[in-house]
Amino acid sequence: MRRRRSLTRPGKRPAAADFVRRDFTAEEPDLVWAGDLTEIETGEGKLYLATVIDLFSRRLLGYAMAARHDADLVVASLNMAAATRGGDVRGVIMHTDRGSEYCSRRFKRAAESSALPSPWAESGLVSTRPSARRSTAC
Repeated sequence: MRRRRSLTRPGKRPAAADFVRRDFTAEEPDLVWAGDLTEIETGEGKLYLATVIDLFSRRLLGYAMAARHDADLVVASLNMAAATRGGDVRGVIMHTDRGSEYCSRRFKRAAESSALPSPWAESGLVSTRPSARRSTAC
């Protein structure tokens, strides 16, 4: 049996503060979302799955699959999540790891164009609420 290896590699960038404080629960829908990327072995090769879930309901809001893991894949899952919620995602805190896909300029631009405020575009999080907690990011 082959040993699984992680897609996430330690980077040289300093980690941002953990704005959700490792509390992966939410008191209401569309308060905190989490995004992740995973590798699936298939008979035809590797498949990568990017997901976005609402931490209140654990509902899958967006997903995308592709043969490559890149920024376009995580952007597609983000776009589906925003569309699932009617396009208005102001006030949502998005928690992701510091993977290169989530730290990419392409993902940051998509966050900005989805009406997600600039703090996420700069660090991988969404927050329009002045008192909102922040999320771990790039």
